[in-house]
Amino acid sequence: MTYLHFGQSEEENFKEYQAGRVAAFKEMAKNDFDVFAALQSFERDPADTPFQLGYLRELEEKVSGHA
Repeated sequence: MTYLHFGQSEEENFKEYQAGRVAAFKEMAKNDFDVFAALQSFERDPADTPFQLGYLRELEEKVSGHA
């Protein structure tokens, strides 16, 4: 499945996706970060940009133990 943001190249989308993963990784390192609350926020407002998709993927991997 490919998630392309309109008007951006595949490379630009991948960079945004990776930036989302990095952002989630950094935020999860904070003591007060609630990964389950973050995941619930995506249930109410689904990810629709490469950055958000990367962020969500990092959260999901953390919960599943594959991070």
